[in-house]
Amino acid sequence: MPTNLTELVKQRAQSGWEGDHSENNLEQGRIFVFSPGNVRTNFCGGFCWRAPGTGCVVLEVWGAGGSSSRMCCCGWSLPGNAGAYARKCFCVASGCYVTGTIGFSCGNADAFGFRGCSEATCVCWFGNGTNGCICAQGGRAGCSTCGTDGGCGGYCCFRALGYCGSNNGFGNGMGTVCNASSFGTIASAVGGDINCCGGIGCVTFSCSCPTAAGRCCYTQHVPGPSGVWGCTGTPYISYQFADDATEAPIPGQGLHGFITGLSTSRNGTKGSPHPYTWRSDRICACYESTGCIPYVPYGWGAPGGAYCGDVRDNGYRGGQGAVRIRWFT
Repeated sequence: MPTNLTELVKQRAQSGWEGDHSENNLEQGRIFVFSPGNVRTNFCGGFCWRAPGTGCVVLEVWGAGGSSSRMCCCGWSLPGNAGAYARKCFCVASGCYVTGTIGFSCGNADAFGFRGCSEATCVCWFGNGTNGCICAQGGRAGCSTCGTDGGCGGYCCFRALGYCGSNNGFGNGMGTVCNASSFGTIASAVGGDINCCGGIGCVTFSCSCPTAAGRCCYTQHVPGPSGVWGCTGTPYISYQFADDATEAPIPGQGLHGFITGLSTSRNGTKGSPHPYTWRSDRICACYESTGCIPYVPYGWGAPGGAYCGDVRDNGYRGGQGAVRIRWFT
């Protein structure tokens, strides 16, 4: 039996495939990944990795993604921003070690309107004259707002609060608004050969104001971190909401739309949401626990909440931070 993918590909090529199917660009070496697996506690005192021998290390770090925030039943919510990403290559000798703290995303689901910024992932390496540090900040939480601003809707509410946006040449109350402003920060990274800022969550409003009588669609654009689908650049997953008494009677439709989009990636999905209520086709974000569990992958911003009359949406939690170490000789 083949013992690795390279041997498997060669075996298939010898069985009758046409052409040269040899695989020559697989990653070499051993891979170690660290990420919090608990919704309440992080690694106690940080993590520590020791080099198994003399060789080279490719170190990648992701800050935790921003969470989305609890909102009232008549408001709107922005997705959280993605965490920053950094990558560093260096040589190590046997016994050198890499240690640091991994970013924890905001799990304070009871915080109304804004949860704050998720934690950074900061790592240092030491030993035999080799030392340095690298750090990637966590993403900013997505803000939520209440009210209709005189009937203009979510676009006008966020713009009045100072958030960046564009009318896109549409009518009153329509346009795109993003989770960035003069008082908000974008996650950045330092210390790497490659340093990438975190992406910004946005919402596009296609009509001025949601009502129970008429459907109003808006599109959420959830950002992911660099270094996941590509070395640089921000991936986005976009999906639509429909605010209507019959189409979306409870909040939570956003997470399913996000995970559906995530499943089309080269990396597959992280998992599937599990807490359902009387409607078996949607997660119910009216429970605080939904805002405490990181359903989304590491570094990703959390999908924003959904407008729904008489039901409060608690938002979702951003992806935890992560560290990936590839060691090879």
